Amino acid sequence: MPLYMLLDLWMAYGFDSVEFDAYVEEHGPGDTWCALLDVARGPRVSCARPLDGDDWCVLREGHGAPCYGADDVGPPNELLVKYWSNILS
Repeated sequence: MPLYMLLDLWMAYGFDSVEFDAYVEEHGPGDTWCALLDVARGPRVSCARPLDGDDWCVLREGHGAPCYGADDVGPPNELLVKYWSNILS
């Protein structure tokens, strides 16, 4: 995937171009692409089914897979959080 395509989408979301190189360096082009597509999908409505203990399912509502908690799927998409905080502020 050419980096200019990633940068174009990055800029379309209103992210600062100065932060782009550092983000791609840390996360790689593939994960950056996935994070940007996650922003395109918009805000999530999570399944929120209760799991063992105090945890609940963090996958999107209507998923076809088994339920997974936050510890099972990794950290949240920081670009999605940043995008929506920019939009809502």
